[in-house]
Amino acid sequence: MRIIAVIVTLGFFVLAFASATPAKPPFPVFVQSLKQRLEHDGFSAHLVNEAFEGVRYYHRTVYKSKHQPEVKLTLQGYLKHMMVPGRISAGYEYMQQHAALLKQVEARYHVQGKYVVALLGLESSYGRVEGKFPEISTLATLIYDSPRSTYFYKELRYALKIVQRGDVDFKDLKGSWAGAMGQPQFMPTHYYDYAVDFNHDGKKDIWHSTPDVLGSIAYSLHRYGWEYKKPIVMPVRFKSHVPYSLLGTRHHFPLAFWLQRGLVADQDVSAYKREQVSVVKLGDQFFMLFKNYKVLYAWNHSIYYVITVKHLANVISLPKAQVSEYLESHYHEKL
Repeated sequence: MRIIAVIVTLGFFVLAFASATPAKPPFPVFVQSLKQRLEHDGFSAHLVNEAFEGVRYYHRTVYKSKHQPEVKLTLQGYLKHMMVPGRISAGYEYMQQHAALLKQVEARYHVQGKYVVALLGLESSYGRVEGKFPEISTLATLIYDSPRSTYFYKELRYALKIVQRGDVDFKDLKGSWAGAMGQPQFMPTHYYDYAVDFNHDGKKDIWHSTPDVLGSIAYSLHRYGWEYKKPIVMPVRFKSHVPYSLLGTRHHFPLAFWLQRGLVADQDVSAYKREQVSVVKLGDQFFMLFKNYKVLYAWNHSIYYVITVKHLANVISLPKAQVSEYLESHYHEKL
């Protein structure tokens, strides 16, 4: 009987705790409190009301945020998944179409155009898949129904700052289901700090303006610390065993240090002997990482992504005959 009494007591305790836990308010009620919070943070009632006019809850945003596929790929599998023929062909054509503009971007920010285009290709298929979700609704949904509500509230504040600054109207403020905006897929905080008006028309338009898109990507890399015409990542091998304690992105040594321990590269690295580099092992391959690796890693926290940027950039910047040869040898297709 005492056991039953304890169970009954625990049951009442659970029910009492559940009833004491406040239920999440309906989305419209939450939106009103969110608007009040934004006004308390200094935004005008007029701006906030305009921002939330027609705001809605996006079930698709929540579903995708909670059901991201956990696909574990090897480097080769990732490259095969990302380096598809259509992305390579479109990248080559994009490089040719905007060659003059890319030279201007490179001259101003000292970032090679091929890397700018490769990033654009991986982010939005060169601007063709950039997302059509209204930004305010997306961010409000994620604040309401995401464990990262603090992060998305900050993004919401910066989305309002973007409109307040006069860069874009709310009706044009659109992005992906996760809030990444425009062709380069910038979150609002990144846009606020790094988007540029490259064509000097008075707007920082990463949705429609190719000069602004390419300039903003290049400026981002420049601000991250890009080193012009320096390596990013390089496949290497060792003549003898290298201790695993030396490997990994947390360990940085002069390249000369690695050469003394039997590192061999397929290209001349004598000019970089004083460079601080790391060496990692992916599968049975070793890769040497330079400072530009860190720059691209800051853009997307994936070593596979960084290596793919390099591969795609190198292929799409080849002469037409070599791009066609690459496509034919790898995919039995031609440019």
